[in-house]
Amino acid sequence: MPQGIPTKLRDAFSEAIAHYGSWRSGEPEPEISLDMHRISISRVCVAVTAYDDPIDSETWSHLARCVRRVDGFPPERTFASAAQFLKCLIDERAAKHRRRSGSE
Repeated sequence: MPQGIPTKLRDAFSEAIAHYGSWRSGEPEPEISLDMHRISISRVCVAVTAYDDPIDSETWSHLARCVRRVDGFPPERTFASAAQFLKCLIDERAAKHRRRSGSE
């Protein structure tokens, strides 16, 4: 595992959580800006899974508020487990969108 999650990636993950929380059904996957590039929120999650640092209470609570579900919530309070959890939710929503639009 790399040494400590960089601040910019920590901030990007918080932004990805917020965008997931406001993502409406039928819309494409949200993107955020990271290092002056547009990146999907799922790619942010993939990057964060490399960091097993303990997640701060504020980010953990933000995740809980934005996903609005408890089943499958990660038992480990780490950035890696939180990112894996959010990535699964993003994948589920994207698959559901593809099924509805007939592109799968």
